Amino acid sequence: MKQQAKQSFDKPSQIVFQVSSEVDVSARVHIGREESRSNYRCDALKHLSTANTWTAIICCSSWGFCRLYIIRFPLGNTAVSAIYALLQRKSQDTYENRLRAIVNRCSELQQEPDPLTVVIDFESDMMLALTAAVFGDHIAVHGCFYHLTQSTWRKVQDLGLVNQYKYSDAVKLFCGMIGSLALLPDGHEFLQENTPDGLESLLAYSDSTYCSGTYRRVRRQADNGQDVVVLRRSPPLFAPAMLNMHQVTPDGEQRSNNLCEAWNCRIEHLCGVSHPSVSKLLHWLKLS
Repeated sequence: MKQQAKQSFDKPSQIVFQVSSEVDVSARVHIGREESRSNYRCDALKHLSTANTWTAIICCSSWGFCRLYIIRFPLGNTAVSAIYALLQRKSQDTYENRLRAIVNRCSELQQEPDPLTVVIDFESDMMLALTAAVFGDHIAVHGCFYHLTQSTWRKVQDLGLVNQYKYSDAVKLFCGMIGSLALLPDGHEFLQENTPDGLESLLAYSDSTYCSGTYRRVRRQADNGQDVVVLRRSPPLFAPAMLNMHQVTPDGEQRSNNLCEAWNCRIEHLCGVSHPSVSKLLHWLKLS
């Protein structure tokens, strides 16, 4: 297909049709199909099935695949990797397929995984796959606290507030307090009443993304025939329960997916590059 694209000005759909019509029928069914590769450690799967807390993260990418996805869980004084999955897409369907494959593999081992808490990056597709499709909404899905603070910092940069953050202790404290909302039962009203000048947009971003959501305008016709505008509240991108760490902290549970982040740093160091080949990545995965 790449060669055909270099030699013609046809549209991509035309090139796909032309090339696919020339290949064998048995191979044609694989064109356009999403591929993924998973590796399961049977001994780790047995422990994973009894673990109450899972942590998951997207790690380094490999050529031909979108990302390496791993699932780890605490075991004693350490953490164990149970799942390695090379994914081509980051979508709810992809996550559902991999999670169901995990459940099916555990069933073959006479195990029934049923986590109570899963700590992930702030990925709505993964959250929906966990709660709505596979395990049910009884499990608590938390966003990584570290990634929450990083999201705030990226917004500080986006709003051009870096200099204020660096040279104003009040601004730096306020930005830290936004992230600390995850550790409190209720504190957003306090921030609204004590917002430093120039940080209103930052607080509005936090409120619309993680707390109250946004409003959308809906035009309706009143009984008298006049058009009126009604405001409808849209839910936040991530529900407050996803970032709420208030009870997690005293319970001694995981507030971040650092169990996975540390492993990710190690595997990237071993590979020596951010985008290793599949064979090189598999080599170091086996040794790890």
